[in-house]
Amino acid sequence: MTACLSLNILILDDHELVAYGIKSKLEKLLPDVKVDVFTEGKSVNQNLKNKKYDLYIIDIGLQDITGFDVIKKIRKTDPLSNILVCTLHEEIWYVKELKELHVNGILFKSSCPDLLDKAVTEILDGNTFYCEQYKELFNNHIEKGFSYLLYETFTKNETDVLMMVGKGYTIKDIAKAKSWSAKTVEYYRKRLFDKFGVSNVSRLVAIAMKEGFLKKEDI
Repeated sequence: MTACLSLNILILDDHELVAYGIKSKLEKLLPDVKVDVFTEGKSVNQNLKNKKYDLYIIDIGLQDITGFDVIKKIRKTDPLSNILVCTLHEEIWYVKELKELHVNGILFKSSCPDLLDKAVTEILDGNTFYCEQYKELFNNHIEKGFSYLLYETFTKNETDVLMMVGKGYTIKDIAKAKSWSAKTVEYYRKRLFDKFGVSNVSRLVAIAMKEGFLKKEDI
């Protein structure tokens, strides 16, 4: 069905080899397609003023701004747009934000070569497509009883404090690094305790690591 349509597709990925590899596959799948490739998020934001696309394929880990910011801009400019996220990032932070943005499809790059055609076809036909790895990450939290964490909203200050706590920073260390008072650090730490349902730092770090909010390389 989609192969018969004249389509405009935008690809945003700061790895040119990946971006043009996706472009090549799309041109084979959809002979009458016009594909624009961008490697910077800010360039896409500027281009949105002049052109709309039938499908946006967006990477999350960009060099200039995050893919999340670009997606929000696309949704604001074109609320009914079709968005497929194609990313390397499989951490729970990304799973959370992607869920909240209600994108049309999520494809981890580890499975991209085999599933790209199916994902694009499904989305252009009016359906959604979520790769199995994404669904497993989401469902694992529900099965473990930690699904509530997927619905919690974390501020940048809270995530910064969590990262520093994971590295073993004391309240004094965090206050110095952030130019805050000790009471401010205690406030954000208490908010993290409340959101994770814990009462001490060791339990906070343990659950944060278990559920993917912290990785071994972060601590």
